[in-house]
Amino acid sequence: MKKEKSVTLYCFSPPVMIATFVIELSLAVYIAWRYKLNRINRLAIMILALLATFQLAEFNICGSTLAPLSWARLGFVAITLLPPLGLHMITAISGHKQTNLLALDYTLAGIFVLFFGFFPNAIFHELCGGNYILFHISSGAGWPYALYYYGSLIAAIVLCMREYNRPKTKPLTKQTLRWHAVGMLVFMVPTTVVNTLDPSTMAAVPSILCGFAVFYALILGFMIVPNNSKSRLA
Repeated sequence: MKKEKSVTLYCFSPPVMIATFVIELSLAVYIAWRYKLNRINRLAIMILALLATFQLAEFNICGSTLAPLSWARLGFVAITLLPPLGLHMITAISGHKQTNLLALDYTLAGIFVLFFGFFPNAIFHELCGGNYILFHISSGAGWPYALYYYGSLIAAIVLCMREYNRPKTKPLTKQTLRWHAVGMLVFMVPTTVVNTLDPSTMAAVPSILCGFAVFYALILGFMIVPNNSKSRLA
């Protein structure tokens, strides 16, 4: 009697990566088809496209022997651009430009994009662990990049709360800002918990962070963009 083969589907395994890619890309296409392409919706599409790009890069690192290091570079470039786009979206939703903060975040993002995109030893090793990707970047860049990334995400949450508490902020705008803060927390908090429980996963932070970010993508597509559209009609 033949034994049936069992398949274990891990949280961030290649099948999940490609499924996440399809979800995020589909949401980007849906927003482009369903809603007017104003500044906020364009930012949402860009964020979703970059998240999908990272998932595709991960899938090719695990599923292809063709230039895995180049895919790793592309993946890092994609996720590096996400924090300033998130901040940009918050300022667009609230109507307050925050020019200095945005300029700083875009500048830092540009520096890291150039670094990961073109510096020879920026990423010197990547490993498909079956469950997630382990990235090894230049030792001197690790902490500055972590400070940039987490600092930007925390700044975005603080900005959401500050704009939410402004007396003149409309109820629907408040709701949209609240969902944006929730969307960021749903991938930051689980990643932090995983890293705390198992410090060996620190090298997999980009993979784990963007794995949980599919929940942010769903909130973006089904809550933030529709709420913002209602707010502009109100």
